[in-house]
Amino acid sequence: YLDVRSPIGGTLTPDGKAIYFSWTVTGTRQVWRLDGPMRFPVQITGGEDRTAVGEMFPDGKSVVVTRDRNGEENPGLYLLDDRGVLSVIQHDKGIQAFLDFVSDDGKSIWFHANDVKPNAYAIYRWDVASKVRTRVFEQDGLWRVADHSGARLLLANDVGSNMTEYFEYVPTTQTLTPLFGQGEREEYDAKYGAHPGELLVLTPKFSDFRRLYSLNAGKFTAITPEISYDVSSFKVDAAKRRIYYTVNEAGYTRLHVLDAKSLRELPLPKLPTADHVRLVDLTRDGRYATLAVDTGDAPARTWVYDWQAKKLIQWWEPSTPEVDTRRFVRSTLERYPARDGTSIPMFVRRPSQCKTELCPVIVS
Repeated sequence: YLDVRSPIGGTLTPDGKAIYFSWTVTGTRQVWRLDGPMRFPVQITGGEDRTAVGEMFPDGKSVVVTRDRNGEENPGLYLLDDRGVLSVIQHDKGIQAFLDFVSDDGKSIWFHANDVKPNAYAIYRWDVASKVRTRVFEQDGLWRVADHSGARLLLANDVGSNMTEYFEYVPTTQTLTPLFGQGEREEYDAKYGAHPGELLVLTPKFSDFRRLYSLNAGKFTAITPEISYDVSSFKVDAAKRRIYYTVNEAGYTRLHVLDAKSLRELPLPKLPTADHVRLVDLTRDGRYATLAVDTGDAPARTWVYDWQAKKLIQWWEPSTPEVDTRRFVRSTLERYPARDGTSIPMFVRRPSQCKTELCPVIVS
């Protein structure tokens, strides 16, 4: 069973012909490339330091990767070109550097690091051509770039484990404008929307459950239905064409897609019956969506949907040597009453032989 494994997701090149992904098949997480669906993968990085895919460049010829030396948990950033050559962006001992985004023209890489103060993050712009780093923003706090639009940056300051304040920052004028969350100690996750001045915000503030809202001119308008489940995450493609969001439906992960401008729901392709369907990544133009599909009785599989061609393609098959996954049992959602009568959901797997004989039970 230790040989049963499958990489999950990955980052597609803009033309949809290759995918870069992280995999631990060698014992250490490294970067691999697959040059087409169901092909044999090529290992791109090696060694004993954990290395993972960050973001693809607009031209598809380079990718930003993160690497952690000797398990120090102080990751650094590197530029990986299509020849497999690594160039250091920033990796200093005792310093954490996290990728924010690659600019739309591919000329710069933006990231945040705690090299000014150990308990605060400053934001940097790294010029790809000159390899010169410029500090763009510095204040006390755990700052990061949540999104960008033209010359504007949507900055997030994490003030607690799930509490965030949002600001808009214009580097050319050094103007910092508070948007929402200041002093609230509230949970927010935000991105720029498709309309001028619009923000998309995921929060539990206005309901018993997390919902996705459109924020415009200071007004929050719900854009996902009122249901007794949490919207657990969302993502928007860089072209602002579609909004993807997942719902935690009693423990199952359901994926939904909205048109970013009209906010109407869009149909997804027919996928295998699955317990969990998650969005992994999107190409910059929004044409390709990489999906992780977990059927519940086998390792997760990765599929790519081409919105333009309306084609859904599986990119690889999980590795299950000497294991017949057809014997695996899918879980069923059942419930039991707590002492006060509250109905508690639980997932149960019953092996087929347990229908006729007494079997041991594992409770997690």
